Amino acid sequence: MHQIAIIGAGGHARECLETARAMGLEVVCLFDDDRMLWDTEVLGAPVRTGGLDAVSDLDRNTALVIGVGDNARRRDIAGRFEGRSFATLVHPFAWVSPSAELAEGAVVHPGAVVQAEARIGRHAILNTSASASHGVVIGDFAHIAVGARLAGIVTVGQGALVGAGVAARPGARIGDWATVGAGAAVIGDVADGVTAYGEGRARPR
Repeated sequence: MHQIAIIGAGGHARECLETARAMGLEVVCLFDDDRMLWDTEVLGAPVRTGGLDAVSDLDRNTALVIGVGDNARRRDIAGRFEGRSFATLVHPFAWVSPSAELAEGAVVHPGAVVQAEARIGRHAILNTSASASHGVVIGDFAHIAVGARLAGIVTVGQGALVGAGVAARPGARIGDWATVGAGAAVIGDVADGVTAYGEGRARPR
């Protein structure tokens, strides 16, 4: 695989594009449903006319990357294009343990660290300078935002959002589709679907 196409043309797509190029991959095009972006360029890569419907015209040997930050939207896009090949991106300035596992479509941005026996799910995002310590499990479609720190054996559920600068204690569980606001400390479990926030300690909203 030397060529990829990116679904999305916003901020996260731009980060994926530059991570892919840093890996030596060619980004042949981007797809976005915003008609205002059709026939424009993003960082020198063309945005195809036709939006996501145009993905069907893409050579099936070209892998896809879902460059969309919204977790639910990323899940829906993955379902829509089930059966297509998705690339896994790891920036050269990230570090991933040889014993860690990264599923299809996962994206690991520069400065991120994935330690021993951690598992990163399908289409999950480990953003810039985030870290997952030993034995961490990050569910499909989850997003670990910039600078978040997950101590050993933390579990992050499917579709969860862990905000920028969050720190999670060893063994904590953050539930499916939960949100932890930026800067919070997770010192207990966060239930499924809950939004938790607060300086110094995550509290349910």
